[in-house]
Amino acid sequence: MISSMHDAIATDTESGKSEIIAAYYQTKGGVDSLDQKCANYSTSRRTRRWPMAIFYSILDIAGVNAFILYGSYRDNVSMLRIKFMKMLSFELVQDHLNKRLVNERLPRSIRLNIGTILRKPVT
Repeated sequence: MISSMHDAIATDTESGKSEIIAAYYQTKGGVDSLDQKCANYSTSRRTRRWPMAIFYSILDIAGVNAFILYGSYRDNVSMLRIKFMKMLSFELVQDHLNKRLVNERLPRSIRLNIGTILRKPVT
């Protein structure tokens, strides 16, 4: 293994393994908990395109990180993660929906649905 944190080859006295391996085992729980949180509310869809799979993973990790940052501020109201994710996703698509709402070329039924979501009247 290669590590920029460990200069010398040292051995852990308790387990007899190298210090690099011992440090890895001590810190790997963070990755496992991130994977579990990403799996709970995942954005991923089945795809054969690897760039889309990476994009879905980035979205999942960004959602977890955003929720952690939101919860770290004392002024924010405490909420469940599912509610936060719905609020976040609505905020991300709101500008696009507003543009589509005024697009006269879209079928009226689609604009009515968008108006219902945005709680705005359709002209």
